[in-house]
Amino acid sequence: MQWIVGIFTFVVVVVGLLYVNVFIGLYRRDRALRHMLDELNEKLRASAASVTPESVARLARLPELRRFLYDALKKYNRTDLFPADLLALDEQACCDLAYWLCHPNELAASPDAIEVLTTVLRNSEGRSAHYFVLRFKKDPPHWSAARGWTVGVAGPYFEGHAPYSKVRAFSRFESQGKMSSDALVDWYRMTMEARGDSQ
Repeated sequence: MQWIVGIFTFVVVVVGLLYVNVFIGLYRRDRALRHMLDELNEKLRASAASVTPESVARLARLPELRRFLYDALKKYNRTDLFPADLLALDEQACCDLAYWLCHPNELAASPDAIEVLTTVLRNSEGRSAHYFVLRFKKDPPHWSAARGWTVGVAGPYFEGHAPYSKVRAFSRFESQGKMSSDALVDWYRMTMEARGDSQ
């Protein structure tokens, strides 16, 4: 009986440590991304009118940074400075997957290239939802460079939803072409549902 208690205790400790590791990674990733906006935030606080569209566009080229950038501009009522073409749903999907990949338990870095392969429509919450299948890659010397193009999913996105609201993204780090887009999205939805997310 004691060995059963011992195994149970061990499992609980391991699972607890894994959760702690995930949350520490979230904190470190978000702190690093927010730090990249320190100069912009200082300018917005001092005089929001002094911030130029060009300076915002330079930051917006980094997909993993876009949600924080949009939130910072929204705080000071300057979302007009955010590049209009990056409000498209597919660009938001690139942001959400790149942001997820920056977690230390994933790539621990933003991909060097990321692009949408296709959009899959599914019913979610009684509405038509867009799920984006994307591919991404890292260049050498990153450990994942040898994998080449790898696929991931982001969604659901609804027409008219608030720009850069937090949306889930995930990757199994499988090479492009190993699974059809429809099958990948269905797997993603089942995985998110099993985790308690309504997808």
